Amino acid sequence: MAASNIFCLAILMYVCFASLVTSSHIGSEDYSLPDPHQSLSAAAQHHQTHETYSEISKPVPVQVIEKIPLPIPHPVAVKVPNVIRIQIPEPYAVHVPVQQEIQVPTYRIVPEIAEKRIPFTVEKPYPVEVEKPYPVEIIKQIKISVPKPYPVPYTIYKHVMQKEHGW
Repeated sequence: MAASNIFCLAILMYVCFASLVTSSHIGSEDYSLPDPHQSLSAAAQHHQTHETYSEISKPVPVQVIEKIPLPIPHPVAVKVPNVIRIQIPEPYAVHVPVQQEIQVPTYRIVPEIAEKRIPFTVEKPYPVEVEKPYPVEIIKQIKISVPKPYPVPYTIYKHVMQKEHGW
């Protein structure tokens, strides 16, 4: 990954350098075609190997209609009539003996690291009475109609006993 990034960066630097070199040589040449029917590729065959593009901007004269002075704010030195001088206190030597600082004992508290127990499952036999299946005899099946929440369409067929239509 890093090698491909370095390779791409090297190619980009080479292309930029080549464009700078060729733009300095190409800037003064004229690419106008002498014959309008002549193709551009025939006129620019000499510079076909260069794959660069350069654009030169020319100064354009702009007509100034009216000059209007605009006030631009800038700092102006003004004299202050009453200068207030403040004395800044600075340390100096004193003839009074200063007592030494009292050493206060400090205790370092080392916390006890208690390991947190991780819960885990233990499989143990648990005495539970299991009902054993016994044979059941079906005496009668009764269908119970359950009311449905929506009407269900059903078709009723008429039984044809005789042929009335000539079939």
